[in-house]
Amino acid sequence: MSFERIIHDALTAIAREMRGTPEGQAIRHLLNTSRARPKGKAAARDQRPQPDPAPQPVPEAPVSSVTTIQLARAALVLASFSTVDAEAILDNDDARRKAFREAVKRTHPDRGGEAATFQRVMWAKEVLSIV
Repeated sequence: MSFERIIHDALTAIAREMRGTPEGQAIRHLLNTSRARPKGKAAARDQRPQPDPAPQPVPEAPVSSVTTIQLARAALVLASFSTVDAEAILDNDDARRKAFREAVKRTHPDRGGEAATFQRVMWAKEVLSIV
């Protein structure tokens, strides 16, 4: 299963949990605007059974493993307070740093933000720093 599919499934599960909230709406928008699925003959071609690739060695899990849903939630928290999208936050360290800086500027209690929102941003940074 590809990384994109795992993230898509995790975001779908989160969107179901957060139905009716602004974050849930942002997730649904992200899912609807993400890469379009092929239609017609291209879809049929993609559904044909593919030969199994050579087995890959299984990497060791990190000591403090984070679930895919936690990663997706953390990326969405940072994306909701910055101009960087969630996919870029998951893929790129520089985008992650930029999103964190923007989110901190908007949510820090000394700059008029709420402490609870700032704590969510700090949690997101902690989760994404493990990856």
